[in-house]
Amino acid sequence: RAEIERLVRCSFGMEITSNKAQSQSRVVIIDISDTQQPQHLNHLDISRSAGQDGYDSQTAGAVALVKLSSCYLLAVANYNAWTIDFYTSTSLDLQDSNTSFVKSGSAKGPENGWQYQNINLFVDSSTDGGKVWMVGMYAELLQNTDNYADLFEVNVSSLQNITLGEPSASNPFDFVTSSGHARFLYGSGVYRDTATDSLTMYCCEANINDGASRCYRWPANNN
Repeated sequence: RAEIERLVRCSFGMEITSNKAQSQSRVVIIDISDTQQPQHLNHLDISRSAGQDGYDSQTAGAVALVKLSSCYLLAVANYNAWTIDFYTSTSLDLQDSNTSFVKSGSAKGPENGWQYQNINLFVDSSTDGGKVWMVGMYAELLQNTDNYADLFEVNVSSLQNITLGEPSASNPFDFVTSSGHARFLYGSGVYRDTATDSLTMYCCEANINDGASRCYRWPANNN
């Protein structure tokens, strides 16, 4: 329970909307510091529409947000994570109506996309300069028990040209569940405990069963 409470005690949330044709999408930031009165920060909205590079190029299938020393970094993956776009905020004060997000780089996936259904960003404060990492989570569609998460380093040395490194060769986040109900294909995420420098994976079931949707977790050794 304590770990779940830490997960939901965040200052900002995100909402993703797409049209039926999946050619347009909008990412909005919601201040949930007061959970009874969430506030849509509409000056931070990011509208995306398909361009010349493909029909599904500007959906927003998965989104991640992290605070850096000088700005917020936002990552947006399109359909099947064929491309992941990066945006940076113009200031650290997201409540300021003059603050906005600007596109600051893109990373193209393999031919069939990375297939990520969820992406997560975090800063490793234990490293010099605070390296930024991204975790992409997916599941094998034909195998009900195989769930995977890939670890990438995000290069933020130039905030005007953010790039993504290659996925970790060791692939440390490879899980096989005993149940096909909870999968990284559905709601999933990563929590980093800064005190122990450890990662924990969470995922939930696709549907409510017996009046409840269960949340599963896996401790991940990131040595």
